[in-house]
Amino acid sequence: MVAARASVAANREQVRAANVAFNGFGEQYRVGIATNLDVLIAQQTLQNADVALARRLLEALKGEV
Repeated sequence: MVAARASVAANREQVRAANVAFNGFGEQYRVGIATNLDVLIAQQTLQNADVALARRLLEALKGEV
């Protein structure tokens, strides 16, 4: 149970970091520093982190039953 909570917390931090990166690349794109590809890669990274978090939450819930 403790490991599941730690895993969920780590995944939440991963989502937070990916969101910061995505927003940063979006801003860099707006001012002409980053490319569209940079933004798309950051978006994909954020989506992957969201999916990983959802999986960890599901595993944690299954463990509680």
